[in-house]
Amino acid sequence: NDAKALVLHALSVGGNADFANCNRLYRERNSLSSAALAYMVMTFANQNRGEAQELADVLLSRAKVETVDGRLLVHWESGARHTWMKDDVETTALALAGLARVKASDAKTGGAAAWLMQQRGCYGFNVVKTRGPVVNGLARYFGQGRAGSEDMRITVIVNDQEVETI
Repeated sequence: NDAKALVLHALSVGGNADFANCNRLYRERNSLSSAALAYMVMTFANQNRGEAQELADVLLSRAKVETVDGRLLVHWESGARHTWMKDDVETTALALAGLARVKASDAKTGGAAAWLMQQRGCYGFNVVKTRGPVVNGLARYFGQGRAGSEDMRITVIVNDQEVETI
């Protein structure tokens, strides 16, 4: 079902996804991986179907939520069976892209954006193919006029002694 969801999403971008095939996966929504569910949220959103809202609710119910320094951070574990779709960062990016379209004001949507902003290291993401979905998800979220926070912590260390954390 993971591959089916990906292909249906690709077809829906061009307006060519068959509703009967989409509906088959919709009926199996509770057994889909989080990655496949995120693709189906985007697929139904591309078709302007109300089912996107319900799929988004199922996706939101699977979110892993944590609070760090008073900030809500949300991510999704992939749960996909295919290695190609088995990255939590990419899954969270796909979820954010879908949720930004149908549940943009939900706190978990903002938490997903915050979590993604923390995942990029100095050399990028661990899985290079993740960059595209992350940029898409963040662009969809922040493109709606939401400002990113400038939160950072700087620790000053002199002679191996921590002087101050700002």
